[in-house]
Amino acid sequence: NEVARALATALPSLTRLKRLYLDSNQIQFEGISALAAVFAHLTRLEVLSFSDNDLGARGFEVLAKALLPLSELRELCLDGNNIGDQEGAIALAKVLPRFPRLQKLDLSRTFIGDNGVKILASVFANATSFPEFHELRLEANQIGDKGVQSLADSLYCSRQLRLLSLGANRIGNEGAERLATVLKHLPKLKALLLGRNLLEYQAVEALASARVGHSELQQLALEGNAITAEEVDAIFTAAYAERDVTQEENKPDGDFQSR
Repeated sequence: NEVARALATALPSLTRLKRLYLDSNQIQFEGISALAAVFAHLTRLEVLSFSDNDLGARGFEVLAKALLPLSELRELCLDGNNIGDQEGAIALAKVLPRFPRLQKLDLSRTFIGDNGVKILASVFANATSFPEFHELRLEANQIGDKGVQSLADSLYCSRQLRLLSLGANRIGNEGAERLATVLKHLPKLKALLLGRNLLEYQAVEALASARVGHSELQQLALEGNAITAEEVDAIFTAAYAERDVTQEENKPDGDFQSR
């Protein structure tokens, strides 16, 4: 908090500042209250990293209001703060549409849970608000099937999304199967990270089937789920084999090709 008060004096003069990293400073409610007025002077800010502080939901509400002038913001990292699944998530949902150029959002380890994801999903559903948005990180948030189903339903129009990280949550078969159905609507997705969840055989089958039909997806992380590596390999081998057989069967015959 002493650091925050010192920065509150120094930062307003840096009106051309584009990147601000305030990670791991133990900034709490008192500190962010001191810093809040600073952001009105930093309207050119494009990257704000506030990872691993100690805001809590009340402090985050103050921060969210303070961020309103930052219409140029492209990257927002809030991981490691206890935003929570109620007031903090609501405050974030209100401010996010003010960042039309947002590209990356990191909310890992913020305790938003299913309810918080549902609140934020209503924002992501309006893809026109974030035409450049391509990276969303939600690791270690106690998100279960209900939360990820709400999230998946909101991503149908997020055609620029390249990375979706949901590792270390509580996602089971139903949530993963819903994600599998939305993959075809995310043509630029390169990485889907689902390690350390509760996925079983049927979930991996659905994901594998979606994966073989997705030309851009390069990384599908599934480590640490309720299925062995050997089973995962077998599922993907079978999925690719089935695709190859289908493609072969759908080839036109020789006479048609000659014509």
